[in-house]
Amino acid sequence: MNGKPTEINFSKQYVIAVVGDETDIATEISPVSLQRDDKNQVTLNYKVRKGNKQSFKIRPLLIVVADKSYDGAVSIKEQAN
Repeated sequence: MNGKPTEINFSKQYVIAVVGDETDIATEISPVSLQRDDKNQVTLNYKVRKGNKQSFKIRPLLIVVADKSYDGAVSIKEQAN
């Protein structure tokens, strides 16, 4: 997007964030699915992939912009690799 941040229209969208612990291991958090059940519970399923040790620390982060049609109580769930 040419260095521009993703625009979020909060009247139509909301944000779900998964923030990992600080680490010196290369870590990638990837979304798997976003589902809403019949009780209006929204679940974000994600995977964590770890790589090599680094000479600096990071705080891995996943931000998902969701349409308000997926609005509801949100839970996040890590999936096994």
